[in-house]
Amino acid sequence: MINPAANSTKEMAPGTRHDTLDDLFGYHNWQKTVGLGESLRRKYFLAVVESRRHRVLHEEYSETIGNDITSQWTQMVVEWGADKTKPNPYISANNCAAACISYSTFEEERQEEQLSLTDRAETMVGFLTNALVLEESQHHITQEASGKDLTPLQASQLQECRLNLTKQIKRLRISQRMYMLVVETLIANTAPQCGQHGVEQVKLWLPSALDTRVRQAGCIQGLAVKEELLREAQCYDALKSIRLNQRAKRHVIIHKKKSAPGQRNGTRARSSFDRLDSKINQAVQKYRAAHTALRRLRANSEWCASLPTLRDQDICPPPAFDIDNSGSVRSMKEAATRLGEGHRELSWIWRTATISGDGEDALLNEGLRIEWVKSRARYLRWSEEVLLCKEEMRRVRQALQSRIDNWTDKVMVGSDVTDDTTRQGLSAYAQSQIGVFRSLHTRFTTLWETPPGRRSQLPALTPPAEDDSTIDESLMSELLRGAAEAGEVEGDDEEGSGSGGRARRG
Repeated sequence: MINPAANSTKEMAPGTRHDTLDDLFGYHNWQKTVGLGESLRRKYFLAVVESRRHRVLHEEYSETIGNDITSQWTQMVVEWGADKTKPNPYISANNCAAACISYSTFEEERQEEQLSLTDRAETMVGFLTNALVLEESQHHITQEASGKDLTPLQASQLQECRLNLTKQIKRLRISQRMYMLVVETLIANTAPQCGQHGVEQVKLWLPSALDTRVRQAGCIQGLAVKEELLREAQCYDALKSIRLNQRAKRHVIIHKKKSAPGQRNGTRARSSFDRLDSKINQAVQKYRAAHTALRRLRANSEWCASLPTLRDQDICPPPAFDIDNSGSVRSMKEAATRLGEGHRELSWIWRTATISGDGEDALLNEGLRIEWVKSRARYLRWSEEVLLCKEEMRRVRQALQSRIDNWTDKVMVGSDVTDDTTRQGLSAYAQSQIGVFRSLHTRFTTLWETPPGRRSQLPALTPPAEDDSTIDESLMSELLRGAAEAGEVEGDDEEGSGSGGRARRG
């Protein structure tokens, strides 16, 4: 609203322009004050609905895991909240291969830079790391754009990703010219790309994409060796992501078969499958791209024993997850007589040395733990939003009541004026302001205490008493109690659906 007023006020005199802008600011603030009723009402009812929905989802998820394990995960969250040096429960606790190798290569390069007189804007490992990130972005855009009908919003977001990727590739070329002298010739000899829509097919021209002769002649010494280490780290990191998402996917299948029948839960499970499949496909593309680059960089094939070619049939859950031993006797008999069960072979992705646990130990299933603590965090945040909305409503009513009392005092002060006309004018203006703020107080209270409708099954707000001076302390204590305060909020909301708890009106 203020930006369009720039053309209207730029030719005004300074005093007139100041008064005009002051009027516009005052009008904007007044509109915001008047709209607090509807705004807070929408936020409160949305918070109640989302809090209940996430509570049900979190409780269902917790029941499938068990109280013993969830108690340990909750303790991890509490300990990490008190001391950030503790293991972070929201990320993988195992040592990441990519992080370890990147750290070692950065340390080696730092020592080399201290002994060298060359001053470069970006380190060799930093350049390669940025290039690998851009390569993953290209794979992600290719996956999003292929085989699906995009909505106008999705198409615009995809186009924005392409534009950002184009800018990042241009910045990458600046550092690439310092480490790869042959890159200018390669780009010039390459056929022109098909504009922004072909940015995901643009060749980045890393050392792994060059022939051995061109790589040795056109790259800085040591660049290919460092890419080897980063590519190997990519392979192990991708395998870890595949294993975690396969375990989480199998757990969703077991949960759906046991306790979530019906079309509604099936649709919800289908959306979970789609998200996990998307993550698995991205990890598969990452592994295959890194594996192909590693084969071009390394002459010997001894490393293929620990990092073989990833086939489609290798991407499967382990047998420990494929057969549910806690199922019925009939299902176990059917599994035992299934054709080919005696010749089943465990996929090599579950036999690598970097795996901790065999898949049956739920304590080591990091994928399930991460999803559970995130579900808990979403539930607690929406429960906290319910409390904050109620407190904000209380403060708005208290502020309006303070305005009413302030104008009432001004009416009493105006009685000391000797001039009858002036006294009557001051009194009339004060009474009008009292009426405005009292009407807002009444309207907001009625609006917040009235449920939106029967079908929504939402509770009305039960406002606290106006004379409760400990509301701030009680609110903070409720927020700090963690999961316990969420249940209290829900119970309080359900009790508030009646007609009790009317606030005192000025």
